[in-house]
Amino acid sequence: MGVAPPVRRLFSFVRSGCKMHFVVGQARDSEKNHIGNGRRAEQRAKTAFGNTCGRFVCSPNARHTIGVQHYVLELNDMKPDQSLLPEYFEAKTALNVSLRRRPARTIFAINKLRRLRKKEGNVPAFDHFEEMVKTSLDDLTITPHGYTRATFASRPHDDLWQLVDAQLRRLSDAGQQVFLNSGTLLGVTRDKRLIEHDDDLDLALVLKANTAAAAAKEWNELTATLRDQGIIDLKKTNSPSVLKLQGTGDLDIDLFPCWIEDGRIFVFPYSYGALAEEDFFPLQTCTITQHQIPANPEKVLAQNYESDWATPDPYFKFPWLKARRKFQLLLDDLNEVA
Repeated sequence: MGVAPPVRRLFSFVRSGCKMHFVVGQARDSEKNHIGNGRRAEQRAKTAFGNTCGRFVCSPNARHTIGVQHYVLELNDMKPDQSLLPEYFEAKTALNVSLRRRPARTIFAINKLRRLRKKEGNVPAFDHFEEMVKTSLDDLTITPHGYTRATFASRPHDDLWQLVDAQLRRLSDAGQQVFLNSGTLLGVTRDKRLIEHDDDLDLALVLKANTAAAAAKEWNELTATLRDQGIIDLKKTNSPSVLKLQGTGDLDIDLFPCWIEDGRIFVFPYSYGALAEEDFFPLQTCTITQHQIPANPEKVLAQNYESDWATPDPYFKFPWLKARRKFQLLLDDLNEVA
């Protein structure tokens, strides 16, 4: 295959069905220097792992241990044609899952692996690998936010909806029009409940603005107002474009901006005028939750999650980079949270 020996060994361990564990210990200089020659290789090892090194311990044959920093550097250095191989994404996923790192990139790698295996007509190979990943995760679930046990599969939904009810009442009392959005809308429309592998709730707030510049100005002012009213939690908010609601414990409730411009709907991050006003308004009442949802949720979800939105996909990865480029005018004018 033309890939380096440590990566080939990782492939063989993955395919052997061994359960991988990860052990962290103090790195020895000889181990760090063994990655490659010169100061640059040592510095890259330190950047990846600080003053520690890692080893995969593959049981039941635990005598096989592999210095994990080899994989980080080799995967980063693989040539473009090698990084298109399904085995590359297997190795990358195994590495990230074992380290419990980079969850969003791991979901992307699994998604890419699935597409490659489907393209080559070898779906059973993906299914086998996916089962090993699940075994390695034990009772954890990968979400874009981390490796967690606190998904909606393990939480009483009635309690979660009570939190949403309280937040929506506060926003309504503050004169704001809000509707269920994105993953939360997907759950109540497709599954008639919250999505089991999800771990946060999504709402959208309708602005009075009719341009991106006006929307940014209104959103900035609204952020300050909601902060002063104790409705949003700026300690949890890490982007001015998505606000986190206050008083929800360990549950994140995200609030996204929405506005109407020339009869088109702009909802960050998935509709930059791609949907018409009549696709959203007038809002209707959800029969499951009694909360407001768009007039045509199926069309909205097809825009947000593509045409196969009705098929559950725990590895769906939203194209954030492309979305941010479309909304650059809005994002450039938003204030940093403080």
